[in-house]
Amino acid sequence: HEDEQDEIELRNVNNEDEQDEKVQGSLGRWEDPWILLVTITLVLMTPSFFFGVILLYQLTGRMHPSLFISLHQTLALWIAYYRIPQQDNKTPTSGTRTCFRFLVFCASGLDFVLLVLVYPFLIHLLIEYLWTDEDGTTIIEWSRFIHQFHTLKYIGWGVVLFRCLIGGAAVGIRIAKRYNPAYGVWRPTFWLPCNSTTRDPVLVQSHYRRILTWSIRASLFLNFVGFLSAWSHFGPWPMPLQHYKDCDPLDPTECVLPFPSFHHVVNDETTATGWRVNLKGHILPPLRGGLQLHPGFLNELDGFSTMAPLLFYIDGLKEAHEQGANIVQLRGPEQIELSVTRESITLLLDVEAQELVYHSAEIDYLDPIRPLVMVFPSRPLKHNTHYALAVINAADTEGHRLSPTDGMQQIFHSSNSAQRTRFREVVIPALETAAPWWSFAKDPQSLQLLFDFPTISENSQLGPIRGVRDAAIAHIQKWDWSDHARVIKVEEYDCDVDLIARTIHGELDVPWFLDSFGAGGRSAFLDRDAVESGTPVTIGQAKFIVRVPCSVKKAALGQNGGKPLRAIMEFGHGLFGNRGEVKEGFLSRMAHDNGYILTAMDWRGMSSYDLPVVIKTLIGTPRLFQAVRDNLIQGYANKFALQHFSQNGMLEMRWLEFEGSRLPSFESRPPVSVFYGISQGGILGAGYTSLSGATGLIHRGILGSPGSPFALVLSRSLDFSSYDVLLLMNFYTNRHVRILLGLVQMGWDSTEASGVLALPVSEPIPRILIQAGLGDPVVPTIAAEALARAFDASILPGNPRTIFGVPTLQAANETWDGPHVTLTELLYEKEFNSLPLDDVVAAPNSVHYCVRLDNKLIKQIAEFVNSGRVIDPCVEGQCRRSSAIC
Repeated sequence: HEDEQDEIELRNVNNEDEQDEKVQGSLGRWEDPWILLVTITLVLMTPSFFFGVILLYQLTGRMHPSLFISLHQTLALWIAYYRIPQQDNKTPTSGTRTCFRFLVFCASGLDFVLLVLVYPFLIHLLIEYLWTDEDGTTIIEWSRFIHQFHTLKYIGWGVVLFRCLIGGAAVGIRIAKRYNPAYGVWRPTFWLPCNSTTRDPVLVQSHYRRILTWSIRASLFLNFVGFLSAWSHFGPWPMPLQHYKDCDPLDPTECVLPFPSFHHVVNDETTATGWRVNLKGHILPPLRGGLQLHPGFLNELDGFSTMAPLLFYIDGLKEAHEQGANIVQLRGPEQIELSVTRESITLLLDVEAQELVYHSAEIDYLDPIRPLVMVFPSRPLKHNTHYALAVINAADTEGHRLSPTDGMQQIFHSSNSAQRTRFREVVIPALETAAPWWSFAKDPQSLQLLFDFPTISENSQLGPIRGVRDAAIAHIQKWDWSDHARVIKVEEYDCDVDLIARTIHGELDVPWFLDSFGAGGRSAFLDRDAVESGTPVTIGQAKFIVRVPCSVKKAALGQNGGKPLRAIMEFGHGLFGNRGEVKEGFLSRMAHDNGYILTAMDWRGMSSYDLPVVIKTLIGTPRLFQAVRDNLIQGYANKFALQHFSQNGMLEMRWLEFEGSRLPSFESRPPVSVFYGISQGGILGAGYTSLSGATGLIHRGILGSPGSPFALVLSRSLDFSSYDVLLLMNFYTNRHVRILLGLVQMGWDSTEASGVLALPVSEPIPRILIQAGLGDPVVPTIAAEALARAFDASILPGNPRTIFGVPTLQAANETWDGPHVTLTELLYEKEFNSLPLDDVVAAPNSVHYCVRLDNKLIKQIAEFVNSGRVIDPCVEGQCRRSSAIC
C-alpha cells in the first residue's frame, strides 16, 4: 500500500512538472519568446507611434503627414497579434509556419530600416536644417520638439536592440538544441509564472489579444482620419456650395467679391474711421474638406489695405484682353499713365478729393481658368480715406459693350438702399467731377460695376508695430550692454587666406512683447496689454553675428593695408534664409575694401527657423498668419536693439579687440550705421528702415532687388511656385489663393512700405538707395518701381529707362549729395525683353543674383555708405547688359 501511494505521488509530481513545462513553453520559453516581443510592441512601439502622430499634427496642423507612421503602427500591431500562439492548440502546418516566419522576418526588416535608418535620418534633417542655429546651438523655440523627436528616435533604437537581443537568444538556443544532442531536452525560460492567473497561458493570451485588438482599432481610426485628411487635400473633393445669404450681389464671381468693399464693414464709433472690418468666415474662400477660413485679427482693423489688390471680375474681360482689339481696356503696369484717362475701363477714385488715382489693372493668370481682375494703386493709398473703383465701357471680343452686372442693376432699381444713396449722392458725383468725359445721367449703362471702401487708419495699421518699437527702445535706452550681450562662439581666421579676421556669434537681451518666449514661441502672438502699456512681457534673447574684416584688424594693429572703421553695416537676408547669409563673399569683399563691420540678425517670423510655422499656416492653419506677422514685429524690435547695441557699447566689447587694441574709426568719427537688405531683405528692409527714421538708429539704407507690396511680388515670383503647391493643399483653386493673398496683405502692410509709407507719412525716413534689375524673375522690377513711388524716389539721368511717377534728378555734385531716395536699375536686355506682359511667372534667369555682384552698383553702394553721396553708375549707358552672366 505504501508503494502504491509513493507511485501515485510520483505520478502527480511528474504531471505538475509536465504542466509547468507546458506553461513555461507557451509563456516563458526562450525558444518562442512571443510574450517579450509583443510586450515591446505594446509598451514601447505603440505609445511612441501615437506620440509621433501627435507631434506631426502639432507641427503641420493636418493628419495626413503622419499617415505613413500610423500605417506602420497598424502593421506592427497586426504582426504582434498573430505572434500569439493559437488558443485551440492546433499545430500549424509547416507551410503556414514558414509563411508566417517570412512575414515576421519582412516586418522585422521593415522595422529595422524605418526605426534605425529612415526615421532617425528624417529627424536629423529636420533638426539640422530647420532647428539648428547658425552658431551650432538649437533654436530655443523648437527645443521641446527636438527633445521629443530625440526621445522617439532612442525608443526606436531601443526596440530594435531589444528585438535583436531576444531574437539572437532564441535563435542561439534553437541552434544549440538542433546540433547538440545534450541540449535536446533543455527548456530555458526567462519567466516563471508565480500564481494561478499568470500560470494559465490561455488567460494570458486572451488578455494580450484584447489589448492588441483595442490598439489596432485605435490605429485603424488614425489611418482613417489620415486618409480622410489626405483625400481632402489631394483627392477630387467637391467644393462646397457657397451660401449667398451674406454675399455682395455686385459681383457674382465669388461670394466675397468685389473686394474690398463697404459690404464687409460695420459701423464702429470707437475707431478712427468710424468703421470696423466684418469679414464672415462662410463668405470667404472655403478650405479643403469644407472648413471655413476664419478672418481672425483682420476683423480688428478699421479699414482695408492701402496697397492690396482690388479684386473683381466681369465675364468676357479675359477674352477681350487677350484679343487686344479694343481701344478702351485694362491698363497694366507699363501703361499706368493711361489709367486716369478715357482709355481705361477701370477708374480708381479718391472720393473725398474727387480725384482719379493712378493704378495698374490686369487679368490675374494665377488661375487662368477662373480669372480675376487685379487693380493695384501705383503707390500706397491714403490712410482713412474713402475710395471707389468703377468699371466703365468695358467691351467683349466683338467690341460690344458688356452689360452692367445684375447686382448693379438691382441697386439702381431699389428705392431705399443705403448703398444706392451713397452711390447716387456721393460716389457718382465725385466720379463725374474727376472724369469729366463721363456722365452717368447721359449713359447709365456704361457703368458696369462700382464698389467703394474705406482704407485703414494710420493708428490701426501702424499702431502695434510703432508701439513695440517705441517701447523696446525706451526700455533699452539706459541699458549697460555689457550686462545684456553675451558671446556664444568666436571664430578666428587667417588673414593671409581670408578677407574676414573674426566672426562673433552672440546673443542679446531684448524686450519681449509676444505672449510667450521659449518653447513654442514661434507661434506666439503679440500681447496686446504689453503693447498698449509699453511694458514688455519679459526679457527674451535674440542671436546675432558680427564679422570683422582683415583690413579693420590690420588698422587696429597698425599694420600695412589697414582701413579704419567707416561703417557698421547690418545685412538683411533673403526669403526664409537666416543671418548666416552675411557670410556671402561679395559682402566680405565690400567690408574688407572699405572698412565695414558686418552684423546680421534673423528676420524673426520670416527666417528658415520659422518655416515649420509658415508651412503649417499654408497647409493647415491659415489663422497662424497673425503669428507670422506678430513674430516679424518682434523681430523688428530685436533688430532695433541690435542697432542700439552697435552704436552704444559694441565697439567697447573685449571680443572686438585685437591684442588689446580697439578698432580705430575713420577720422575718429563714430561709424555710420547702415542697413543693406537683398530680396526679402529689401522688401522687409523698406518697412524696417522707414520705421527706423523716427529713432535715428539707421543713417542710410540700401535695398537690393526689393519690391512692394508682397501681394504684387509673390504671384510673379519664381519662388512662389513651391508655396503655391502648399496653398493648393488647403484651397480649392488659385482664384481662392489670390483672394487669400489680398486678405493677407491687410495684415502685412504694417511691416512693409505699403503701409508704413501710406500718406500722410508722419515720420522721417533715412536716406535710401534702391537697386533693381530689369528682367528679374524673382522680385519683379514693377514691384521695385512701385516701392520707389511709395518712397517718392528719383532716378538718375543715366537710368536705362524712364519710370512713371519717378522723376529724374541729378546725381551728387559739389553742392549736394543727390536725391534723398534714389532708384538705380540695371537693364539686362535679353532677360527684360523676354518678360511676359501679363501676370505670369517669367522664365528662370540670373538677374536677381547678378544685381548684387555688379561692380558698378557695388561702387555706388560704397560711395553712398562712405560719403552719403549718390553717384550715377549709369552714365554713357553703363547700366545696360546684354544678358545676365555673373
